Amino acid sequence: MGSVPTPSNVAYYAEIVADKAMRRRLVAAATRMSQLAYALPGDVDEDLVGRAHEYVDEAAGGGRSGRGRRLRRTPASEVTMRRLRWLWRNRIVLGGLTLLAGREGLGKSTVAVDLVAQVTRGELAGEFLGEPRPVIYVNSEDARDSTIVPRLVAAGADLDRVVFLDAVTPADDESPLGLPQDTRLLAEEIDDLEAALVVLDAATSVIDSTLDGDSDRQMRRGLEPISKLAADTGVAIVGIVHFGKREAADTGKLILGSIAWSQVARSVLAVARDEDTHQLVISSTKANLAPGDAPSLAVSLVPRRWTRRTAPPGWHASSGTARPRNERRSSSR
Repeated sequence: MGSVPTPSNVAYYAEIVADKAMRRRLVAAATRMSQLAYALPGDVDEDLVGRAHEYVDEAAGGGRSGRGRRLRRTPASEVTMRRLRWLWRNRIVLGGLTLLAGREGLGKSTVAVDLVAQVTRGELAGEFLGEPRPVIYVNSEDARDSTIVPRLVAAGADLDRVVFLDAVTPADDESPLGLPQDTRLLAEEIDDLEAALVVLDAATSVIDSTLDGDSDRQMRRGLEPISKLAADTGVAIVGIVHFGKREAADTGKLILGSIAWSQVARSVLAVARDEDTHQLVISSTKANLAPGDAPSLAVSLVPRRWTRRTAPPGWHASSGTARPRNERRSSSR
């Protein structure tokens, strides 16, 4: 009251506050309905429309439960149990989100590419050992032609089983894949390809930029549809994320942005450098579903140089040696 000319203006300003609050609730309801539509693949049914009505009712009711809201009972006896399935035994779960986290420039993407290569050859110790499977690679930082594909070749990947995705507008313009708005489209591609793995490199670049990366609540709105997508399709989703500069014993607090990243993920694989051996160390710092602690792995990045005889098709040799821009592959033991 002390900030307005006279007490008689209090009601006027209160009406402005109430109007803005209603508008914010409507914007939030529209965002939730949009995420709901993208996150649930399949036909629109009455339940989906009903949930959208609930969001509008909540906005009209000041954020409280609306008239159309109800509770559904599901007896535990009606829930069908399913066994856990692992893309990489005790480290990367199928049907869940796994984070591959570490400081910038350590070689996280190279490690991810090596995992991709093993999946396409059916050599990763897990559910698909002996069964080569397709992989979807969503890139936003490294170039495909000069970095990612050379790494895939060096790692021995079956390139026919690695697919890159871009969003295409009705005007045939390309744009990067964005989540959660493209969740339904991604689900269709996973089902069509029967993909076993989706790599988000880097995961923070794929998340809708309108969401506040430091807000736990907003990041959950972006991450939970991705987690549900993994559960619905049975695919393993690996998101590459960076550690910040702060120090902490909890790796979840090291990840840049909201703590929601590590909270929503079912597994977190942390990559660090051993200063004594100069090798990378991959440690499972979060494994909610694993039966026990998976041992840490020492990883060496081995240079791979091409000669005229061994260079892949389309590569040009110079002075007897063809050199890709990135020549490293990872090998773990």
